[in-house]
Amino acid sequence: YELNHSDSNDEPQRVVVPAPYPFIRRMRL
Repeated sequence: YELNHSDSNDEPQRVVVPAPYPFIRRMRL
């Protein structure tokens, strides 16, 4: 459902709020 898709996108975006640069870099590596 579309609601489920929004929930999945909200989870990663919320985690990027506290550490967008360090978190994304560590997850990519």
